[in-house]
Amino acid sequence: MDNDFTNQNEGLDQVNLPPQYPQTSQAFLQKSKKWIWWFVIILILIIGGGIFYYFYFYRSGVQSGLVNKSEIGCQNSNLFVTSATGQAPVDKQGNYQTTFATASAQLVVITNDKNTLCAEAVALPKNQNKVSFNAKSTAQTMVFISIGILTTDPIQAQQRLDMIEQLNSFPALYSYVKTNLVKSDLGTLTKDTNLQTLLTNCVTEMGQKLNIIK
Repeated sequence: MDNDFTNQNEGLDQVNLPPQYPQTSQAFLQKSKKWIWWFVIILILIIGGGIFYYFYFYRSGVQSGLVNKSEIGCQNSNLFVTSATGQAPVDKQGNYQTTFATASAQLVVITNDKNTLCAEAVALPKNQNKVSFNAKSTAQTMVFISIGILTTDPIQAQQRLDMIEQLNSFPALYSYVKTNLVKSDLGTLTKDTNLQTLLTNCVTEMGQKLNIIK
């Protein structure tokens, strides 16, 4: 009887048992490798997306500025900062975030949900973090965009904006815009004959300083 039991045990040693455990470990290892590769790929995408966002948006000129709602037109309506890159909403506090040109001066405007012109400003590359919209920026821009004065060169643009603010005739234009823009919108205001006279005075004086008008 003992011999039979011994023979049975010896026979078990010779039996080829199915390698279930090794196969299970190998399958788990293969799955683990796949999950690791997926994790690495996702991590690369996240890091790559962050780098893209930083260079394309932050380094390219993401703007967060202030819209002085107490000085501009289109009161009690939804406002948007509108430029060549599209529209960005203005929040209740007058803040916004959008992308402007980083190598040149750019005309940027405030519009409402009816695409009515409400205010305007000139965005310069050096003002990467803030472009304000108010009565002064609107009055300056009115003069700046006139024929012979407008320029996209950022250095010249800054110089001309400074010159406009120093004009003898500018305070009257600025005061008129500050008083009347809040009562309507910019499109309506520019049709005002009083404003047209004040604007013409500024453009003429500026033209003389630039030797455009003798």
